[in-house]
Amino acid sequence: MAFAPQCAAAQGHGGMGMGMGMGMHPFPNLPDVAHGPPADLGLLRGGEAAAQAIANEARSQRLSNGRIEEARKIAKARPDVFETDRNGALAVRAEILAYNIPASRLEAIRKAGFTILRENRLDGLDLAMLVLTKSDENTPRAIRRLRQIAPEGTFDWNHVFFPSGRRSATPLSPPPVQSVGAQAAGIIDTGVGRAIAGLRQVEVLEKPFAGPSPTPADHGTSVAALLLQASRDAQGRMPLKKLYVADVYGASPTGGSAELLVRGLNWMAREQVPVVNVSMVGPPNAMVEAAIRIMVGRGYLIVAPVGNDGPQARPLFPASYPGVVAVSAVDMQDRLLPEASHVPRVDFVAKGIASAPDAAGRIDTVRGTSFAAPIVSGRLSAVLPRPDPVLAHRAVAALAAAARHPHGRAAGYGHGIIDAP
Repeated sequence: MAFAPQCAAAQGHGGMGMGMGMGMHPFPNLPDVAHGPPADLGLLRGGEAAAQAIANEARSQRLSNGRIEEARKIAKARPDVFETDRNGALAVRAEILAYNIPASRLEAIRKAGFTILRENRLDGLDLAMLVLTKSDENTPRAIRRLRQIAPEGTFDWNHVFFPSGRRSATPLSPPPVQSVGAQAAGIIDTGVGRAIAGLRQVEVLEKPFAGPSPTPADHGTSVAALLLQASRDAQGRMPLKKLYVADVYGASPTGGSAELLVRGLNWMAREQVPVVNVSMVGPPNAMVEAAIRIMVGRGYLIVAPVGNDGPQARPLFPASYPGVVAVSAVDMQDRLLPEASHVPRVDFVAKGIASAPDAAGRIDTVRGTSFAAPIVSGRLSAVLPRPDPVLAHRAVAALAAAARHPHGRAAGYGHGIIDAP
C-alpha cells in the first residue's frame, strides 16, 4: 500500500482529546425481536430520517481541522495525483465519478470536452459508474458543467478514504472470544497477510482493486484477524466458511478512492456476502452513498467505524449513512477512547485496543475505531447467514439485546458495548 500506513497513523493521532461522545442516536428503533420489524420495513428504519439529515448536513460542512491538514499535506506532496474539495477532503485529481447518466447525454458530455477514463459495470449493484475528466477545467467547474448537461445524473469527486486506526509496539494479552456462527463475512480494506492462524481454517477469497494482485498490509491483516477472532465460539472453533477480502489500497497511490470502494462493495453484493466490514473513513460521496443505499435495502449489514477525530469531529462516512452500523471504541476499562470521533450517531461500541498480527505475523497493539468495527462485524455474522432485510433487522436487535451498559445509557455508547468474550 502506498500512503495508507502514514494515513493510518495520522488517523490515530489527529484530533485527539478527552471527553465522552455527544449523543446516542436512536438507530435502530428496535422492536421486540420475537415480533420482527414493522411491515413497512426500511432496514434499521428507526433512525433513518435522523441519519439522512446528518448525511445531508455533512455535505456542506468542512471536515475537522486535523483531517483537513492531513489532506492538504498529501495533496501538496503529490499535486499531480491529488487535490482537495471545497470542504478540505482529499480526492484524486481531476477525476469525477458519475452515474445515472442517460445514454442520450453521453455525446453532449463528450462534445463538451469530457473524456471517459473508465467505465465500471457494477452488476452486483445494478449500476454503471463512469470516471470522467476534463483537462482544461478545475474539478468544481467541471462538475457544475456536467450537472448542466445531464441534470438527471449524479456527479461527485473521486474522494479518498483512509483506514481508521494505528499500531503501537506494546503487545496486549489476547482478548477471549465468544461463540458465533456464519457462512461468510467480508472486509474492504488493504490486502491481508496469510500469517494468521485463523485464515488456515477458512477459505480466503481475495480480490485486488488497486493493482494486479493483492498487497498484504498491516491494517487489513489486523482487521481480518480481529473479525475472525470475534467469530470463534467458546471452544475456539471457526464457524466462518469464507472470508472475502477486497483490497482497495494495493500499491497504488490512489488506493482507497471512492471508485475502488464502490467496486469492492459491488463485488460483495455480487458474491452475496451478508456482513461487510469497511474500516475506512472519508467524506460524504454520492457514489458511495448510492451503493450503500442499495445494499442496505437488500438486507446487507455494512459495519464501519466512526473515525478517530476526537471532540472536534465531523461526521465521517460510510459510518454516518442511514442503515450502516456505526461503531465507536472503548479502552480496556470501558471508557470511550479519547480520540474516538464525537459524532451524533453511534450504534455500538467495542474494544478499540487489541493485540493483532501485522502482515508479517508479528503481534503488537492496534488502536482505533477501525479495530472495534470487526468485533461487531464478527458478532453480527452469527445471525445473518444471507442478505435479508428482516433477518438483518433481527440480527442488530439481537446484538443490542446482548450489549453491556457499564455506564448506563451514557452518551456516545449507542446501544451498548459489544464484547468478544
